[in-house]
Amino acid sequence: MLMLLSGASGSGKSMCVAALRDRWPAVRVREDDELLATGKRRVEIVEALVAEAAADARAGRSTLLATQAPLGELLAAPSAIEHAAIAACLLDCHDVERLRRVRARQPDDHARFNQHHLNWAAFHRVHAVDSRWQQDVITGQDPSLRCDRWSAWRSGDPRWRVRVIDTTGAGQDEVVAAVAAWVEGLLAAPERAPLRGAWWDES
Repeated sequence: MLMLLSGASGSGKSMCVAALRDRWPAVRVREDDELLATGKRRVEIVEALVAEAAADARAGRSTLLATQAPLGELLAAPSAIEHAAIAACLLDCHDVERLRRVRARQPDDHARFNQHHLNWAAFHRVHAVDSRWQQDVITGQDPSLRCDRWSAWRSGDPRWRVRVIDTTGAGQDEVVAAVAAWVEGLLAAPERAPLRGAWWDES
Protein backbone atom coordinates (compact mmCIF):
# COMPACT_ATOMS: atom_id res chain seq x y z
CA MET A 1 0.00 0.00 0.00
CA LEU A 2 1.10 3.55 -0.75
CA MET A 3 0.12 6.08 1.91
CA LEU A 4 0.55 9.74 1.04
CA LEU A 5 1.29 12.19 3.85
CA SER A 6 0.91 15.55 2.18
CA GLY A 7 0.94 19.20 3.21
CA ALA A 8 2.58 22.55 2.62
CA SER A 9 5.64 23.79 4.54
CA GLY A 10 5.16 23.91 8.29
CA SER A 11 2.44 21.28 8.46
CA GLY A 12 4.48 18.77 10.45
CA LYS A 13 5.50 16.21 7.80
CA SER A 14 9.21 16.07 8.64
CA MET A 15 8.47 15.78 12.34
CA CYS A 16 6.23 12.78 11.67
CA VAL A 17 8.80 11.15 9.39
CA ALA A 18 11.48 11.44 12.07
CA ALA A 19 9.19 9.97 14.71
CA LEU A 20 7.73 7.17 12.59
CA ARG A 21 10.64 6.08 10.41
CA ASP A 22 11.30 2.90 12.40
CA ARG A 23 7.82 2.35 13.84
CA TRP A 24 6.66 -0.49 11.57
CA PRO A 25 8.94 -3.20 10.12
CA ALA A 26 6.65 -3.65 7.10
CA VAL A 27 6.39 0.08 6.29
CA ARG A 28 9.08 2.13 4.62
CA VAL A 29 8.80 5.80 5.64
CA ARG A 30 10.11 8.18 2.98
CA GLU A 31 10.26 11.95 2.46
CA ASP A 32 10.84 13.75 -0.81
CA ASP A 33 13.49 15.90 0.91
CA GLU A 34 15.73 12.82 0.70
CA LEU A 35 16.22 13.46 -3.02
CA LEU A 36 16.35 17.27 -3.10
CA ALA A 37 20.12 17.23 -3.47
CA THR A 38 19.75 15.46 -6.82
CA GLY A 39 18.57 18.71 -8.39
CA LYS A 40 15.45 17.04 -9.78
CA ARG A 41 12.10 18.80 -9.85
CA ARG A 42 9.41 17.70 -7.42
CA VAL A 43 7.43 15.78 -10.06
CA GLU A 44 10.56 13.79 -10.91
CA ILE A 45 11.34 13.14 -7.25
CA VAL A 46 7.80 12.00 -6.53
CA GLU A 47 7.83 9.66 -9.53
CA ALA A 48 11.13 8.15 -8.39
CA LEU A 49 9.76 7.54 -4.90
CA VAL A 50 6.44 6.18 -6.20
CA ALA A 51 8.35 3.77 -8.45
CA GLU A 52 10.52 2.63 -5.53
CA ALA A 53 7.39 2.19 -3.43
CA ALA A 54 5.90 -0.02 -6.15
CA ALA A 55 8.96 -2.26 -6.00
CA ASP A 56 8.62 -2.41 -2.21
CA ALA A 57 4.92 -3.28 -2.56
CA ARG A 58 5.77 -6.23 -4.78
CA ALA A 59 8.03 -7.41 -1.97
CA GLY A 60 5.19 -7.07 0.54
CA ARG A 61 6.21 -3.76 2.07
CA SER A 62 4.03 -0.64 2.33
CA THR A 63 5.27 2.95 2.00
CA LEU A 64 4.39 6.13 3.88
CA LEU A 65 5.50 8.97 1.61
CA ALA A 66 5.73 12.51 2.99
CA THR A 67 5.76 15.21 0.33
CA GLN A 68 4.33 18.58 -0.64
CA ALA A 69 2.76 16.90 -3.68
CA PRO A 70 -1.04 16.84 -3.36
CA LEU A 71 -3.08 13.74 -4.11
CA GLY A 72 -3.73 14.62 -7.76
CA GLU A 73 -0.02 14.98 -8.45
CA LEU A 74 0.73 11.64 -6.83
CA LEU A 75 -1.99 9.85 -8.81
CA ALA A 76 -0.66 11.41 -12.01
CA ALA A 77 2.86 10.07 -11.47
CA PRO A 78 3.58 7.50 -14.22
CA SER A 79 4.20 4.68 -11.72
CA ALA A 80 1.09 5.34 -9.60
CA ILE A 81 -0.92 2.73 -11.52
CA GLU A 82 1.47 0.08 -10.22
CA HIS A 83 -0.13 0.52 -6.80
CA ALA A 84 -3.26 -1.49 -6.06
CA ALA A 85 -4.00 0.44 -2.86
CA ILE A 86 -3.47 4.16 -2.22
CA ALA A 87 -4.62 6.37 0.64
CA ALA A 88 -3.94 10.02 1.42
CA CYS A 89 -3.68 12.19 4.51
CA LEU A 90 -3.27 15.97 4.56
CA LEU A 91 -1.51 17.68 7.45
CA ASP A 92 -2.81 21.24 7.73
CA CYS A 93 -2.60 24.18 10.11
CA HIS A 94 -3.69 27.80 10.48
CA ASP A 95 -1.72 30.25 8.33
CA VAL A 96 -0.43 32.24 11.32
CA GLU A 97 0.73 29.02 12.97
CA ARG A 98 2.41 27.97 9.73
CA LEU A 99 4.30 31.27 9.62
CA ARG A 100 5.39 30.85 13.22
CA ARG A 101 6.71 27.34 12.61
CA VAL A 102 8.61 28.17 9.45
CA ARG A 103 10.14 31.29 10.96
CA ALA A 104 11.22 29.33 14.02
CA ARG A 105 12.82 26.75 11.75
CA GLN A 106 14.45 29.32 9.45
CA PRO A 107 14.89 32.48 11.57
CA ASP A 108 17.31 34.13 9.13
CA ASP A 109 15.38 33.37 5.98
CA HIS A 110 11.98 35.04 6.32
CA ALA A 111 12.03 36.38 2.77
CA ARG A 112 11.84 32.92 1.19
CA PHE A 113 8.52 32.14 2.85
CA ASN A 114 5.80 34.41 1.54
CA GLN A 115 2.17 34.62 0.43
CA HIS A 116 2.78 32.10 -2.36
CA HIS A 117 3.45 29.45 0.28
CA LEU A 118 0.21 30.28 2.08
CA ASN A 119 -1.62 30.10 -1.25
CA TRP A 120 -0.14 26.64 -1.80
CA ALA A 121 -1.45 25.57 1.60
CA ALA A 122 -4.88 26.93 0.68
CA PHE A 123 -4.85 24.95 -2.56
CA HIS A 124 -3.99 21.77 -0.63
CA ARG A 125 -6.92 22.43 1.69
CA VAL A 126 -9.54 22.63 -1.06
CA HIS A 127 -7.93 20.03 -3.34
CA ALA A 128 -8.18 17.48 -0.52
CA VAL A 129 -11.96 17.89 -0.57
CA ASP A 130 -12.70 18.58 -4.24
CA SER A 131 -10.70 17.10 -7.12
CA ARG A 132 -12.30 19.62 -9.50
CA TRP A 133 -10.77 22.64 -7.79
CA GLN A 134 -8.20 24.60 -9.89
CA GLN A 135 -6.92 21.50 -11.66
CA ASP A 136 -4.62 23.68 -13.76
CA VAL A 137 -2.36 24.06 -10.72
CA ILE A 138 -1.36 20.43 -11.30
CA THR A 139 -2.20 19.68 -14.92
CA GLY A 140 0.07 22.40 -16.29
CA GLN A 141 3.17 21.31 -14.39
CA ASP A 142 4.74 18.63 -16.54
CA PRO A 143 3.79 16.63 -19.66
CA SER A 144 4.75 13.38 -17.93
CA LEU A 145 1.89 13.72 -15.44
CA ARG A 146 -1.17 11.59 -16.26
CA CYS A 147 -3.81 13.84 -14.75
CA ASP A 148 -6.39 12.33 -17.11
CA ARG A 149 -6.56 9.41 -14.68
CA TRP A 150 -8.61 11.51 -12.26
CA SER A 151 -9.36 14.92 -13.81
CA ALA A 152 -12.85 13.86 -14.97
CA TRP A 153 -13.92 12.52 -11.60
CA ARG A 154 -16.92 14.34 -10.17
CA SER A 155 -16.88 16.14 -6.86
CA GLY A 156 -17.70 13.62 -4.16
CA ASP A 157 -16.22 10.64 -6.00
CA PRO A 158 -15.61 8.02 -3.26
CA ARG A 159 -12.08 7.43 -4.55
CA TRP A 160 -11.21 11.01 -3.61
CA ARG A 161 -11.16 10.75 0.17
CA VAL A 162 -8.36 12.47 2.04
CA ARG A 163 -7.95 12.23 5.79
CA VAL A 164 -7.29 15.77 7.06
CA ILE A 165 -5.43 16.32 10.33
CA ASP A 166 -5.40 19.89 11.64
CA THR A 167 -2.15 20.28 13.56
CA THR A 168 -2.89 23.83 14.79
CA GLY A 169 -2.32 23.96 18.53
CA ALA A 170 -1.47 20.26 18.70
CA GLY A 171 1.68 19.00 20.36
CA GLN A 172 4.17 16.88 18.46
CA ASP A 173 3.18 13.67 20.23
CA GLU A 174 -0.48 14.30 19.44
CA VAL A 175 0.20 14.83 15.73
CA VAL A 176 2.45 11.78 15.48
CA ALA A 177 -0.16 9.68 17.29
CA ALA A 178 -2.88 10.82 14.87
CA VAL A 179 -0.80 9.94 11.82
CA ALA A 180 0.24 6.61 13.35
CA ALA A 181 -3.40 5.74 14.06
CA TRP A 182 -4.30 6.52 10.43
CA VAL A 183 -1.48 4.30 9.14
CA GLU A 184 -2.26 1.45 11.52
CA GLY A 185 -5.94 1.56 10.61
CA LEU A 186 -5.03 1.08 6.96
CA LEU A 187 -2.54 -1.69 7.70
CA ALA A 188 -5.16 -3.53 9.75
CA ALA A 189 -7.85 -3.10 7.08
CA PRO A 190 -6.31 -2.42 3.63
CA GLU A 191 -9.78 -2.46 2.11
CA ARG A 192 -10.30 0.96 3.70
CA ALA A 193 -7.92 2.51 1.17
CA PRO A 194 -10.11 4.72 -1.06
CA LEU A 195 -8.12 3.85 -4.19
CA ARG A 196 -7.95 0.11 -4.83
CA GLY A 197 -7.45 -2.20 -7.76
CA ALA A 198 -7.64 -0.48 -11.16
CA TRP A 199 -8.68 2.79 -9.49
CA TRP A 200 -7.98 4.81 -12.66
CA ASP A 201 -10.21 2.67 -14.92
CA GLU A 202 -13.57 4.23 -15.78
CA SER A 203 -14.74 1.34 -18.00
